[in-house]
Amino acid sequence: METQLSLFDSATASPPPREFTNTSVTKRAAGVAIRPDAARLRRQVLEFIRQQGAVGATDSEVQLGLSMNGDTERPRRRELQLAGLIADSGQTRSTPSGRAAVVWVAVDQTGAGEPQPGDEIPF
Repeated sequence: METQLSLFDSATASPPPREFTNTSVTKRAAGVAIRPDAARLRRQVLEFIRQQGAVGATDSEVQLGLSMNGDTERPRRRELQLAGLIADSGQTRSTPSGRAAVVWVAVDQTGAGEPQPGDEIPF
């Protein structure tokens, strides 16, 4: 029988190990469901970050500016990062909860020109 810790027990007490939950089925389903919209959402995130110029934007700023859920925005931002279209500026800004957040900036793609409506992001 496991012992339930009270809220006032020592913070150094180790909580019981969590049971494993297989979320791969739901993650896979979410990935399939977002496919038809992913390119449009990536473009929105990229355009928002580009509009911020050198000031850049944190994930929470992008989410607020686009009225986009974090579970939708973060994967699109990561895809843009992996594609080399945005990068960590090396700066941070505080989130609404006061934590430091990475400031993302668009990567200057000299010679590539600005993407036009209808252009696909290369991935």
